[in-house]
Amino acid sequence: MSPDDLDPNSARRLRHAALPARTSLAFAVALIAVLLIAFFSYQSLQQGSSATDRLAQSSRSLDRLKELMITLLNAETGTRGYLLTGEERYLDPYMRARSVLATDLDQLRASASEARDKIETLARLAADSLAHLEQTVMLRREGDEAAAVALVRSGRGKLAMDRVREQIGLLERDEEAVFATRQQAWREAATTSTAIAVTSAGVLLGLILVSLIVAVRGHRAQRSRSWLESGQVSLSIRMGGEQSMEALGASVLQFIGTTSRPRSACCTASRTMAACAASPAMRSPPVPPA
Repeated sequence: MSPDDLDPNSARRLRHAALPARTSLAFAVALIAVLLIAFFSYQSLQQGSSATDRLAQSSRSLDRLKELMITLLNAETGTRGYLLTGEERYLDPYMRARSVLATDLDQLRASASEARDKIETLARLAADSLAHLEQTVMLRREGDEAAAVALVRSGRGKLAMDRVREQIGLLERDEEAVFATRQQAWREAATTSTAIAVTSAGVLLGLILVSLIVAVRGHRAQRSRSWLESGQVSLSIRMGGEQSMEALGASVLQFIGTTSRPRSACCTASRTMAACAASPAMRSPPVPPA
């Protein structure tokens, strides 16, 4: 016998039977676990993204400090070349420094983590250095080569450049310390994200397996109960009425032979036969005395 052999009402109840309490609880726990995993994974991704952005910001600040120093050094070198030769082509680095200095300082202000005062000091020192170079260039263009050389030999330009170099060194040390801190934070965020991902996968897999086991067991138990109830009804019908013990035994054996679950059927048949045997209606009438 299968669930398809049941009467319509029993089959309908079997199809629309609610999940067992344990199964429902398992699915609820799995759903809560999925939501928690999604929440912590999102938080971990946000922290990792923020740490990456801050690390990239510090890296950009260090790069711009180096570029600014190279720009000023090239301007100084080009100015000296023009002072010696009088050829305008040597002034290209100097002209470029004048055009990009303000932009470079603005980008440094935007990317630097801290030390705004130091950046403003650097801007002032860089402007002083370029002003000294500009004065040298003007003297050379006016033909006063001796005055231009005397200005260079005075050491004012070297002093201005040394101050710029010193200020950039201070900013680099500050930014490198911030970079190291942010790099450590990025590593911790990456480690945490990996741990959450691995743990979440393990927990989710475990919950899925447990939920599947509980669901399968609950479903089998429900089907078994429905099958046994139907079998008891069917067997009672077969054994109903006035039957001799031979006919009754034949009906039971036929039911056992046609059922799809011999062990359960045997148990059901045995219980039913015992009940019928104990019933006065099913006992054989007494044989009258001769």
